[in-house]
Amino acid sequence: MPPRTNAKKAKARAKAKAKAKAKVQAEADENKPSFDVDESVAAAVLEKVTSTRDRLALACVSQVWKNAVTSEGAWGTCDLVLVGELGERLTDERFERLLCYCGDIKHLEVRDAPADFKGNFLSGEGIAAKFASLESFELTNCSGVDSTQVVDFMEAIGMSARAKEKRLRCLHLAGCDVAEMDHHHIATLHDCLTANRDDVFYEQGEGTLKKVPSVICVQNKANLDLWWCEWNCELIIPTSEVKICNYCLSAFCGSCAEHEDSFCCGCGEFTCRDCREEIDPAEDYFCDDCGERFCEECLFKGKIDMCRGGACSDKEGTNKRCFKAYCEPCRKKKNIIFGICYECFGVWCSDCGFHKDGPDLNSCFGQGGCYKSLCGQCEKETKQFYAFCCGCCESWCPDCDPGVDFYPDASDQVLCPTCAGA
Repeated sequence: MPPRTNAKKAKARAKAKAKAKAKVQAEADENKPSFDVDESVAAAVLEKVTSTRDRLALACVSQVWKNAVTSEGAWGTCDLVLVGELGERLTDERFERLLCYCGDIKHLEVRDAPADFKGNFLSGEGIAAKFASLESFELTNCSGVDSTQVVDFMEAIGMSARAKEKRLRCLHLAGCDVAEMDHHHIATLHDCLTANRDDVFYEQGEGTLKKVPSVICVQNKANLDLWWCEWNCELIIPTSEVKICNYCLSAFCGSCAEHEDSFCCGCGEFTCRDCREEIDPAEDYFCDDCGERFCEECLFKGKIDMCRGGACSDKEGTNKRCFKAYCEPCRKKKNIIFGICYECFGVWCSDCGFHKDGPDLNSCFGQGGCYKSLCGQCEKETKQFYAFCCGCCESWCPDCDPGVDFYPDASDQVLCPTCAGA
C-alpha cells in the first residue's frame, strides 16, 4: 500500500473530528430538556396561558401543541386581545378561526385592523354562547367595521336584557365606521353598559351637579366612547372629538361647537349659545388687548388677570380699580403687572395699585424678599407694616426685613443695611 499523502491525512483527521462532534451533539440532544409533550399535558399548560400571542406561538412548537391550541373551544373562558401586529394582519377568516379556539370570551379587543376586516363574524348560530361572559368590547381604529353591526350583535347576544351587573364595563368603537349610526343606536349601546356613562365620565360638581372633566380627549374616560351631536348635524363622534357644554352637558361635534363660538381660550371649556344667554355674564372675562374669552376658573388660575380690587376696594380711599383684564401672553407683551393682596385677595394693575385713590399696595420685592403683597387697609388691620429703603427704593415685609432703619452715620433717611454700608 502506498504511503498516505498529507492531503489524505488532513481529510482523515477532518472526518474523525466531525464524527466525534456528531457523537457529542447526539449525547447533548439526548439529555436536552424537550417541550414535546402529549396533548393532555399541553391542554393543562394552555389553561395557564392568558396571552393570545403566547397561545398562537405555542401552536408553532410542534404538531401536538398545534392540535391542543387549535382544537375547538380549547382556550376556554378567555380574553381575546388582538393588538399590534396581530391586529394589523387580521382578516375575517382569521378571526373566525380564533373564535373557534375560544370557549367563552370575557374581553374582546381589536386595534388597527385593516379596512378589509369587516366584522362579519358578529353573527351566526351559537354567537350568544360564545360571548355569554362578555365584560368589555373594544374595536379601535377598525375602519372596515360598520358600528351598526355591533348594535345588531349586542341585540343578538341579549346584552341589554342581562342583569345590570352582568353587562359591559366598557364599549369602545372609536375609529369604526359610524356613517349609518344615529342617536337610537347610541341609546341601544348605552343600555348595554353596567354603569350610566354620565356617572363614569363627568366629574362631581357642587351638590348633585355634574361637571365636564377638564381633559375630555382621553377616550378611556368614558365607558361608551361614541356620542351623538345634539345640534343640527346629528353626527356620531368619538370622545376625542366631542365638545360638551359645561352647563347643560349637551354634546356637540367640533364644527357645531365652533359655530357657537363659546370656548374659553384658557382651558377650552365650552358653553353652548342657549346657556350663554342664561348664565351671568360676569362669569366671562375678555382680554382688553386680544379680545379672547376666559372662564372664571381661568381667572383664579392666573391665565387672565383683571384689575377688580378686593374686599377693601369698597372702603373710602381704596376704590380705584379699572376692571381692565389681560391674558398671560398680552400681559407679557404689554409689560402689564398685576399685584394681589394676600389678605383680602384683591387684584390691581400697577396703575391703580399705586394711584393716590388706590389701595396703597405694598410688595415685598426687595433683595431676598418673598414678593408677598398687602393693600394699605389690610396692612393696618394686620399690623404688618412694610419697610421701605429710601436708597434703593425697595421694600420688604416684616418677615423679610433685612434691617431697614436710620443710620445716622450714613444718612438722615431710612436705609437698608446694604445702602447704609453697614
